[in-house]
Amino acid sequence: MQLFEKLDELDVVIAGGRRVKLDWAVEELPGGVEGRTRYYEGEDKIVIELSPSTYRGLLRGQRRARSTLFHEIAHAFLHTSLLIEMSQIPHIEKMALQRAFGPAHDHCRDSEWQADAVSATLLMPARGLAVLEKEAHRLGGYQVQSRFRVSAESARIRILTYEKRKSQLL
Repeated sequence: MQLFEKLDELDVVIAGGRRVKLDWAVEELPGGVEGRTRYYEGEDKIVIELSPSTYRGLLRGQRRARSTLFHEIAHAFLHTSLLIEMSQIPHIEKMALQRAFGPAHDHCRDSEWQADAVSATLLMPARGLAVLEKEAHRLGGYQVQSRFRVSAESARIRILTYEKRKSQLL
């Protein structure tokens, strides 16, 4: 919660050393959207917006709300230039253009996949997983969920990645 409400104290540095301020907001979002990250050109800032229900979940320490926040933070840092560029195209039109003309790409090149991967890494760092594995003598989903306060699905996916790439991650 503190991280979310202090986002306005941070900025992102992009090419050429340009700094773009971050900010936060609680907004009614369309159709079940829990959070989004937007660039506001007039204010030259990136705002991470959470829906009221996600914000309340964050206040209560809900795992999904934490994941949503870190996912949106990942977008702000990973995709700053893209957010700035795409803010010029209306949302509906942008999505239609991406579906109709976007080239096929590996899943790891997908911005949503990237944001999920970074948020999982921030919430469940490899060194923390190694410590837990040493303590418990194995990595189990329940232990990862409890220690890092993440969902079962997030824990499952992160354990698979960790076990597959452990030597590279540590």
